[in-house]
Amino acid sequence: LAWSHDGQRLVSGGFRRVRIWSGDSLATEREITHGLSGRITALEFSPDDSTLALADGGNGRPGYVRLLDPAVTSDPPASMKSWRAHADTVFDLEFSRDGTRLLTAGGDQLVRVWDVASRRELAVLEGHTAQVLAAAFNTNATQVVSGGADRQLKVWDIATKEKIISLGGPVASITSVAWPGDGASILAVTDAGAVLRYTQLKSHTGEQSSASGDERRLAELPDSALCISKY
Repeated sequence: LAWSHDGQRLVSGGFRRVRIWSGDSLATEREITHGLSGRITALEFSPDDSTLALADGGNGRPGYVRLLDPAVTSDPPASMKSWRAHADTVFDLEFSRDGTRLLTAGGDQLVRVWDVASRRELAVLEGHTAQVLAAAFNTNATQVVSGGADRQLKVWDIATKEKIISLGGPVASITSVAWPGDGASILAVTDAGAVLRYTQLKSHTGEQSSASGDERRLAELPDSALCISKY
């Protein structure tokens, strides 16, 4: 599920189906059932709501990203842009705050950064040892935080493609992350139900300490936490 930023649309995804709903009446405005390769695994509106990004595919199959105009009524939408983004499922995606970049996290253990206009790959961030389940930009899209099934939470510099911070020592898979506000803190949740906040973020290089931020547990949920939102 994903809400548009103006609250006028809600979009939901299933198996080879995307449904766009009115945010006011919750009536279905349109459905997309053509041009999709599998189940919808991630959805996100651009900051100005002019573009809907979706990811689809399936376990062990390539993950595709598709960009479309949510106001277009044709099926498949006219001028929908599609490309193979990962060799496995795309679990998460996010636009930069200016809408020019798109971030994807994949089951192939990679994080990728894309230029939205050209769909050109700007960076590949490699260092996780299992599925990357979540990723988020900082305020100006120069850094990325990512977490995954390897129980690792990492911060990357996009320009150098290097890991600059390793956060905490989670004992469960990181299922969702957010980098809200002015970028002073990072939020994460785990499949064990922990809600975590990291502050005092300190970059490091080489073999320096991997404990590079102060961790605070905000909550312990009784079951898995699967999503956290910065809005």
